[in-house]
Formats: sequence, C-alpha cells, structure tokens
Amino acid sequence: MPPSAKSVAGGALLAVVLVPVLGFLAVAGVVLWMYGVALPGHQREITEWETENSRRMAATAQQTLTTAAADGRLTDEEISEAAAGTAWDLQRTDPVWVLRTDFGSSGPNCFSFDITTPLGPATRVTTTEFSTCPLVKPRTS
Repeated sequence: MPPSAKSVAGGALLAVVLVPVLGFLAVAGVVLWMYGVALPGHQREITEWETENSRRMAATAQQTLTTAAADGRLTDEEISEAAAGTAWDLQRTDPVWVLRTDFGSSGPNCFSFDITTPLGPATRVTTTEFSTCPLVKPRTS
C-alpha cells in the first residue's frame, strides 16, 4: 500500500524540524563542553606550568644571589640579574637583607629571599614562597 500524501508531508515536516534541532543541540553540547571542561582544564595546566616555572626561577635566583654575595658585595645590577628582570624590592637591614620578587605573570608567584649579612663566602640565602603577593614596589634596577 503506497504511503498517503498526508504521511509523506508529516514525515518531511518532522525531518525539517528534527534535523536543525538535533544540529543545534550538538553544537550547544560542544560549546558547553569546551567552556565547562576543556578551557578550565587548559587554564589549570597553564597555571601549574607558571607555578613550576616560577619555582625554577626562584631556585636559580637563590643560587645566583649566593654566588654574587660571596665576594662581599651585592649590587643592584646583580640583584636584577638574579630576579630575571622582574619587579623586586630590597630591605637592607642587619642581620638579614630581605629581597622580594614576583616571578609570575598571571597569578601570585612571589618569593622572599633572606640574605644573611655580612656578605661574603658564608652568606646564606633562603627562599620563602608566598601564597599571596605582598606589595612589591616595582624596581627593576
């Protein structure tokens, strides 16, 4: 028995409505997945990479400061080199100089370096990582 014109028209109408709705739902699902899962996961990876990178930079700075202080002096240029060009500030008080710097670009990646005085071969540099950044007065040299 051949299909009636009414059932063919009903099937065509159903297809014309159903296909765009399913397409819209598929696109909306992909967009929701991107904003709900993929992008936050990628941002978390970027943040973790920046944190690890800043920790490596702090370890390098600690070694550079220790080496630079071994000759009995520590210049602003040597501090800028150790701080890798980031903003830093220094409080020169005895018995410890306190250097603070922020190695981060998108989050708090702040470190404090305690440099024992008098400067020389026995100088010790210890590092503290902050969970939030205290005010670092921008100083690059």
